Amino acid sequence: MEVSSSPSWLKQPIDDSDENACRGPREDLMMFSEVSRPVTLSMKLLGLWHDRSPTEVCDQVNNAEPVQTSPASGTWNIMNRLAVFYHSFITLVLWFDFIRFLVVIAPMITLEYASYLCWFFQTAATNTVLFLACYRSCKMRRFYRYWQNSSVEKHRLDCNQKQANTPGCTLQRKRFQKVGILAALGGWSFVLGSYPVSLYFTFGFKGKLGFRLMCWPWTNDIACAFLQIIHFFALACHKFPIVYLCLICYVLSERFDALTKSFEKENPLGTLAKAEVLEATRRQHNILCLLTSHCDYIFSTVVAIAFATNIPLLILLMYDLYLNSNSANAFEIAASCYWGISNLLNILLLSIFCSLLNEKAHSLRRHVFELHVDSSDIKTSHVHLLLVSRLSGPSIGLSCIGFFTITRNVILTIAGFVLTYFTLLVDLGPDTSHTSCTNVTSDVIS
Repeated sequence: MEVSSSPSWLKQPIDDSDENACRGPREDLMMFSEVSRPVTLSMKLLGLWHDRSPTEVCDQVNNAEPVQTSPASGTWNIMNRLAVFYHSFITLVLWFDFIRFLVVIAPMITLEYASYLCWFFQTAATNTVLFLACYRSCKMRRFYRYWQNSSVEKHRLDCNQKQANTPGCTLQRKRFQKVGILAALGGWSFVLGSYPVSLYFTFGFKGKLGFRLMCWPWTNDIACAFLQIIHFFALACHKFPIVYLCLICYVLSERFDALTKSFEKENPLGTLAKAEVLEATRRQHNILCLLTSHCDYIFSTVVAIAFATNIPLLILLMYDLYLNSNSANAFEIAASCYWGISNLLNILLLSIFCSLLNEKAHSLRRHVFELHVDSSDIKTSHVHLLLVSRLSGPSIGLSCIGFFTITRNVILTIAGFVLTYFTLLVDLGPDTSHTSCTNVTSDVIS
């Protein structure tokens, strides 16, 4: 959705000038970039994120004129350009890892090798989408910029500019900041906890030569050490994009929930609907819907890749546990459980937070339906119908590249899909009492 086609009231952010478009937020505004800063800084460090320079960004938004920047901004621009190079380099390295393994296993494709390939494709494709999202800063900048719109001011912090330093406003700001910090800590815990397991299976575990398969065609220690460095970034790419998407969904769902509570407080059930309250709520809801739409435009491909790769990997790991249920090697079973839980968490976290966003975005519907509207008041009736039609329209939330929105029903569908195909593998696969199966755990370890 282009800004030029938006209603006129959407084009009035606070101090809407070219210079102020790139300034920091006011003290009473809790920008999403502030909440997500711990996660985005971690992703920058891991080569999964970068920022364009403020001048480049402003040039893309509404064809604004370049901003007059201070000499100190030259260092900032250089750092941003280095971050772009670093991000692109990590992306190319991940694709190199994918192509290397594809060439090696092409003549002897098996179920095990296909799961390896699924892992490599997931990490490379996800980072490519993130690079394109960061590089096309026009949409990304609009996503951040609309949080500065005065129409959604109280849906960032429940206080105005005069109350910015009050205990309630400060407490709410700290709560959002803690959410961002906890999200970053969760991502780092997975990466730092999983990497030693990957190193052990490559260098310490001597039970099977197949665990060096991830280093083919170079199986010596030096080559494997270099590839393990690549696998560290791949592990980060496996978890941090999911964490970032969950954080976006959480913040947006909180804003929708705050809007619903504010509306219920100003228009209690059993009272006559107020035209000015309905109109203000409709506009604020539309802005939040626009934020969600921008987010879906940018990250729906990441959602699709996450589901398309984590679900097959989860099925294969469940099948691996079934085949090795009688195995005496407890470490292999424990590792299979660990990586299975990791893939399951990716699916569950993304599904739950996306469905929560969808639920909160439509949470106004029941209250709006039960309002009393004076039929003789044409303005109130008109605004009420507009709000009802929006709440009863297409689902609001993140989608899989536009095919379907992630809702509660999708979670049940995914669960049925996993159980169905796991049952098919058990029925059509080899008998565990007569056939030994190569452990599929190494699919996702590297």
